[in-house]
Amino acid sequence: MARVLATGLPEGKTIADSDWVLWFSNVYDAWQLPPKPGGKSKGEGIVIAHPDVGYTTHPEIMRGGRLLIDQGRNYVDGEGRKPEDYLIGCFPFAFPSHGTKTAGTLMSGEGHPFTPPDPEFEKLYVWPYTETAWVTGVAPLAKVVPYKVGLSVVLEELNCAYIASAIYHAIGLQKTLDVGVMSISMGRPFGTIESSLQQALIDARDAGIVVCAAAAQTDELGGLAPTDLGYVAFPACDPNAIGCASCDFEHKPMRGAFYGPEVDITAPAVNVWSARTEMAPPLKYSVKGDGTGTSYAAAMVAGACALWQAHHGRANLIRDYTAAKILALFRTVLQRSCHKPDTWEEWDFANRGAGVLDVLALLEAPLPPASEL
Repeated sequence: MARVLATGLPEGKTIADSDWVLWFSNVYDAWQLPPKPGGKSKGEGIVIAHPDVGYTTHPEIMRGGRLLIDQGRNYVDGEGRKPEDYLIGCFPFAFPSHGTKTAGTLMSGEGHPFTPPDPEFEKLYVWPYTETAWVTGVAPLAKVVPYKVGLSVVLEELNCAYIASAIYHAIGLQKTLDVGVMSISMGRPFGTIESSLQQALIDARDAGIVVCAAAAQTDELGGLAPTDLGYVAFPACDPNAIGCASCDFEHKPMRGAFYGPEVDITAPAVNVWSARTEMAPPLKYSVKGDGTGTSYAAAMVAGACALWQAHHGRANLIRDYTAAKILALFRTVLQRSCHKPDTWEEWDFANRGAGVLDVLALLEAPLPPASEL
């Protein structure tokens, strides 16, 4: 298929294709680029910290051993317990399987998890897995450390403190792992800021961890037009995070989403295919194409950041710019390389960031001199 010169769906592709967001954002073409000396492809070697509601044992995120469960932490259920999502959907404002959905967007391996067959892997699953669709993550060779910081994506003061703890834990993991990105698909709306997390974001920046955070939204079916929502949730509104807004396959804003001048970039986040586990019963692992929310935009951008760090070689970036400059470097290159849709108007550029994520252009973009940052 011919290379796409700007973001969008090439001829013959629709949102019925489970990998449409990869085509839309030029991820497949980005994978084909030879990495820089000392770099790697598809996010290999980069570790993404992922505070959320925990993980489920979905085959899309379990195969390959790249979900680093033993390195994660469970701040909700007690020290020493795995950061597992128990799918407690009856809890008010609970978001069961949310961490699985976003983790799949980040790092699920290429293609169907049971192709080719792997008897050792298949015997782990008591329930039959009959899905023919699949999820492929933006960075399918990156690793993810899961943190369970709540049951809801709406952050209270305690959850913010848990994410702050996750940041410091991730910084500690840098002694043995290349933790270079954090994906936060959670938020505290309406301008409320929690000081412990605000300080942790500064320390993440200084440690060279790029935090990508969702701008958040109300119910997208709630009847609110995008221009009615003048808020960007915390921590996405913080200058030490990359604020991520959402669009559909035509670059249009997602209804009900939050926008504002704090947004850095827009990424596809409407009708995204995602992996989820459902407490049916019986337990059911599935893949569905109705995932909508800025959660997916943050995961898309975080996955792209892992590709970018791997492509250039994280050690090279730290050597040439220092760890504390990696966030500023990524933001600069991200915004310079993004696609600026012809359909966008003045309001869009003022509230939806510099443009739409183009992963191929991001990896191809030259790095500015350190003096510019």
